[in-house]
Amino acid sequence: KVEAPARTAEPAQPGAAVSDQPLPTLEELLPIHGDAARGKELVMGRAQCASCHLFAGQGKSVGPDLTGIGSKLDRTRLFEAILNPSAAISFGYEAWKIQTLDGQVLMGFVVGEGDPVVLIDAQAEQRMIPAESIEVRQRQNTSLMPEISQANLSPQDLADIVEFLASQPVPQ
Repeated sequence: KVEAPARTAEPAQPGAAVSDQPLPTLEELLPIHGDAARGKELVMGRAQCASCHLFAGQGKSVGPDLTGIGSKLDRTRLFEAILNPSAAISFGYEAWKIQTLDGQVLMGFVVGEGDPVVLIDAQAEQRMIPAESIEVRQRQNTSLMPEISQANLSPQDLADIVEFLASQPVPQ
């Protein structure tokens, strides 16, 4: 059965360390000058953005391709998307929670309807779920993108990442 959207979803990376520092505000972040080269290192490394997003062909195709994102979103909106990933979820990237009759719980994006239902999870694994085995299917109101507090990034790190995103070339 399909249920109404849930208000929360499990974290995309259960057990990830959560910083005890409050998230910086936009007012704190906007004046910080970022370094795009350092931002790329963070995106491809410690911040783990490339484990779900593509950047000019580098990374994985789980979440939206962020190549050219700087031509669509200004620095303010880039910071907002990082600080609050559930505020505006791109079409096709709505998270679904599927519970099977045997108690298995899967989270991801539904990319194929019918029998089987095809789900892509946060590890980019494609799951084929027989329709008759689905007990509950619930659209989530939260993004699969982990909360930024789990990444333990400094305000300077965030500014560097936004500078890198803003500098992404527009796809040809």
